[in-house]
Amino acid sequence: MYNLIFAKDFSSEWAAANLTTAGLVSFSKIGLSGAREAVAEGYKGAFDLVLGRANADGGPVILPLHTHALKITHGDYSAPTTFEATLTVPTIDEIGDVTVVIAKKGVPFNERGTWTVNFPIKKTMSPSDMADEIVKRINAASSSHGLTAVKTSASDEDGFVLTLTAEKAGDDYKVYGADLLSGIEAEVTTVVTGGFGSLEMIKRIASMAAADAGFEYTFKDGADLLYPNYPFDPLKGESSEDKGFSVITIRCGEPRITKTHDEIVYQTVFVVFPTDDKAKASDLVDVLKTIGTLTSQRVEESAEEGGEGTEDSNS
Repeated sequence: MYNLIFAKDFSSEWAAANLTTAGLVSFSKIGLSGAREAVAEGYKGAFDLVLGRANADGGPVILPLHTHALKITHGDYSAPTTFEATLTVPTIDEIGDVTVVIAKKGVPFNERGTWTVNFPIKKTMSPSDMADEIVKRINAASSSHGLTAVKTSASDEDGFVLTLTAEKAGDDYKVYGADLLSGIEAEVTTVVTGGFGSLEMIKRIASMAAADAGFEYTFKDGADLLYPNYPFDPLKGESSEDKGFSVITIRCGEPRITKTHDEIVYQTVFVVFPTDDKAKASDLVDVLKTIGTLTSQRVEESAEEGGEGTEDSNS
């Protein structure tokens, strides 16, 4: 089961105030006296992740976890890149159809993922005129496929060059020719990466978590206590100013106590901190590493630490 927690702060200590301090994440377990206490290094067994929340807002969120098969991944925000490519078409002396196919990668099954630009060449049509026609037809459907085209160079002798740019960062494409343009493919100048920890990524996680909790339509009133003001913009700013999140993924299994049938139940908890609070995310990971296994970490290292950017490491 997926759970999503938005956090602003972390405490490695335990106090009763942790229950009602909004946005504060901490770990605790029930001690022998029946009172909650902090999770110590090397602890094995069941414990809780506690997200503080005022009683008026529904009270604290307490998620049961276990050190059995406890694995942690941690990633800081990295921005997605924007697709850009050039399509070079030579001079065509034949009469027939010019076709350009736009294929959007990663489109779910049964959803439209390809668009085709097609028109017949006239005897008097120059390469520059063909470029203008392709640009016009691609841009006429930009609202559907998300690409825009610009004629960057053209001449009757050397053919023409189009520059294709995605309107949305992270969307990837393949563009190629057919018919009289068979064998010609757009040359990618900017390789697309999906980034990590963007607002759109967090919204997708929120949708999965809400579905797991039984909310088919997350905009209905029943979801308000689980994810207030959903759909939401946790950054409270324009999407163009998206600073992203540090994302910690906690996965663990809780074995059955009876042992008559040892069927382990696994659950996944996503804890996300705004990028401005990513130091708190690292503090949380440091505590979890003392009782679990850090499988992957992708963080921005400072120049003082000798880092040169985003690093991937396994522990």
